[in-house]
Amino acid sequence: MNWPNSPAEVLTPTPSQMAGGLAIRNMLTFIRVDLAAASNLAVLPSPELRAGAILVLDHGSDGTARNVTPQAGGFITGTPVVTGVISKRVRTTYMYDGTAFALLVAPVTIN
Repeated sequence: MNWPNSPAEVLTPTPSQMAGGLAIRNMLTFIRVDLAAASNLAVLPSPELRAGAILVLDHGSDGTARNVTPQAGGFITGTPVVTGVISKRVRTTYMYDGTAFALLVAPVTIN
């Protein structure tokens, strides 16, 4: 069952899992990751996923700002790199348009 009738899905992948492709099945999905190096983010929207689904990326950097690069296929062409902030968390929100995720809310440093 999908949110809002059940809890949102929370994914805590490794960087290699992020680069390999994360299955997005829920209408609200949080991806929370702490990075020690820059990373790619590939997502694989489920065929059942409906337009309007929300994806929230929450990534932390260590003593070096770590960037996340959304990959083509799951994200619309031209989706910007999410720039990390030294020793901080950055939260970015995307919305699914029925084909791919598009940037909905610009990255925000949250701590």
